[in-house]
Amino acid sequence: MRTFALEPCSAEYYVDLRYPYLDRRLVEFALAIPLEQKVRNGQTRSIVRRALRGVLPEPIRVRTSKAGPDEAFHRAVIRNRHRLIRECTQLRTAEYGFVEPKRFENALVELCHGISTNPVQVMFTLSLELWLRTLEPRSEGAASQPHAALGKSSSEALCGVGGLSA
Repeated sequence: MRTFALEPCSAEYYVDLRYPYLDRRLVEFALAIPLEQKVRNGQTRSIVRRALRGVLPEPIRVRTSKAGPDEAFHRAVIRNRHRLIRECTQLRTAEYGFVEPKRFENALVELCHGISTNPVQVMFTLSLELWLRTLEPRSEGAASQPHAALGKSSSEALCGVGGLSA
């Protein structure tokens, strides 16, 4: 019996892909927990918070805010800033009229310096740019590599090597 869902290519690129929160037994257990146990006194993640008493520092265990992917995205942009800025001269999103190359380059520079007012917009634009590039016709040798249009092998794309992953 497979205990983890969605693990079809786990050894293909030497990356062990696991999704423990999709384990059928865990999902069934979580669905069986009464709502009053999950949310107590208006506090979300009540079970996890109680289970981690004495394990996590108290300020972290009881905090009500949750960090998003902003920091990881910010680090990835900084790490790839030279390549990203170089690519601003040939943006597919600009060819379709979605962005102005100079303004997008300025937004990337501001993001790298920590003065960006809208990092989510930069992330959406980069996602659109990468998606548009995957739609480009590929050469014969690249037909088996879906990320060849980005200058990356499929293993690099999957593993995040040289990519925009954190």
